[in-house]
Amino acid sequence: MKKLCILFLIIVSNLCYSQDITIDDNLYKGILDDLFINHQPSAKGESMGRGLVANSDGHFGSYYNPALTSLNKGFNADYSYSQSESGKPSINYFGVSYGNDKIGNFGVSAYIFSKAREDNLGFKAQLKGSYYDAVYTVNYSREIVKDFYAGINLGIFHYYNYYHWSTANGYQGNFFIADGVTLDLGVLKKFEIESEDNKQIFEAGASISNFTNSKVGDTYLTPLPVTLRLGASHQLKIEKGERQAVPYPLGFFTHIQFDKVINSDYFGTFRFGEEMSLWDILFVRGGYFYSKIHDGFERDESVITFGLGLNIPINKLLLTKNTMELKVDYMKNDLNEYSRYTYNDYGKYAILSVSLNYIP
Repeated sequence: MKKLCILFLIIVSNLCYSQDITIDDNLYKGILDDLFINHQPSAKGESMGRGLVANSDGHFGSYYNPALTSLNKGFNADYSYSQSESGKPSINYFGVSYGNDKIGNFGVSAYIFSKAREDNLGFKAQLKGSYYDAVYTVNYSREIVKDFYAGINLGIFHYYNYYHWSTANGYQGNFFIADGVTLDLGVLKKFEIESEDNKQIFEAGASISNFTNSKVGDTYLTPLPVTLRLGASHQLKIEKGERQAVPYPLGFFTHIQFDKVINSDYFGTFRFGEEMSLWDILFVRGGYFYSKIHDGFERDESVITFGLGLNIPINKLLLTKNTMELKVDYMKNDLNEYSRYTYNDYGKYAILSVSLNYIP
């Protein structure tokens, strides 16, 4: 464990140092920002201030912290759909994984951004198939020692862009397609305190995405974001509420996080989220997102987020032994307020995410 921690600190230290001496050509300027920066696959994550690096479960975990997926056991499937009020663009996330204490957790996912087609004759004449960007991820994580988890992502990105120019006869253009590989690392430490009346779980998590500083381009290369996430959480479960004048099981989950795109000159972001659960079935969530940004002039950015969730214990309804749970989460917000690299006025986004966990 010591070697793993030292390696992680060396990588983070080198990246933070490199930012001080970087040149403008190495700054992240917004390529693939709709997948890496502006949107997230989990409705729970979006509604809790847009941060889950130290989440209480492993659903959609490889996106936030590759180590999180170790919190899920058995077979897991995650799906989410996001769409703006105007229709396109839309975002789909698909993920499946399997894990146990012996082999760890293996998973694959696809995060696909379907882009709106341009009203351009050159575009229509050359386009073949779907017009989209995507990130495909292979994840592995495991518990290294008791309550300490580590994980890694191998990511494959697909960038599909159309650029056009004016001519005397109208518009001409061409498609630019690029694929490449990224690597992400993550760690998570958990502490548990259990009494007769309640159970408390404290977690500290950290991740760094694209620590290899992968770039996209044909003639000129532009870097993808290298993002550092640091966070902590506290979960309180009051399972025997009658002793504390609560007639049902009650739960609270608090999460705080700091993000920084290391190879960018933008400020970091602070994210705070709170979740309350009733009977471990109904979830009410809220969050707060804050940063300073400078898009020609400096200003503060603060946004309140909110959402709802439902956990359906299928095994209890069917009276079966094996655990099977279905989680449904929803949120709607003006996510364009978070966009800081490119401005696309898509209107408000709604996110519906569904997760299934089955432990044989």
